[in-house]
Amino acid sequence: MFERIVKADEHVIDQGDDGDNFYVIERGTYDILVTKDNQTRSVGQYDNRGSFGELALMYNTPRAATIVATSEGSLWGLDRVTFRRIIVKNNAKKRKMFESFIESVPLLKSLEVSERMKIVDVIGEKLYKDGERIITQGEKADSFYIIESGEVSILIRSKTKSNKDGGNQEVEISCLSLCSWRCQMLSYGCTSIREASGALHGHHEEEHLTL
Repeated sequence: MFERIVKADEHVIDQGDDGDNFYVIERGTYDILVTKDNQTRSVGQYDNRGSFGELALMYNTPRAATIVATSEGSLWGLDRVTFRRIIVKNNAKKRKMFESFIESVPLLKSLEVSERMKIVDVIGEKLYKDGERIITQGEKADSFYIIESGEVSILIRSKTKSNKDGGNQEVEISCLSLCSWRCQMLSYGCTSIREASGALHGHHEEEHLTL
């Protein structure tokens, strides 16, 4: 990485230019400007932290916005070649891990390889702390979860027991344990799952019920 010192009003990147570097902010404030229909407006600001410039490097597209320093600042830059080499290597490693994990899940292992690959394409990780709620009964379902590590309690509101506030008490009906104080989940949106494989629909209803 290389350091870049900027002055107030200096353009770090300009919308429409080819991407050359990825930047991490060490200090300084920066406006995010977008021009559309010959009108330029501010859509956000970085304040002494954050990073920018990765999208143009990852997808080989022109810069989507202009970044202008509004104070003196310091940035750390990573050139295109190094950035892409790091990202590609990291993504390949993570993808291989996801593929192996998906193959170990009974609900998904029976799918065709092409179907499992579609799931891997949209998978994401979420880390939950002890006691943090993952989903709530009655909420609209927008994601499907698989436990990678940790312990999850499954609660359902009782129709016969009341809590101290007069509402229905939550009763534990099951506990899924993978021996850790925290829970790491692999998740993907319901829409993506349905697009990835219609074979998931209607199978293994007990797994769908628990999560």
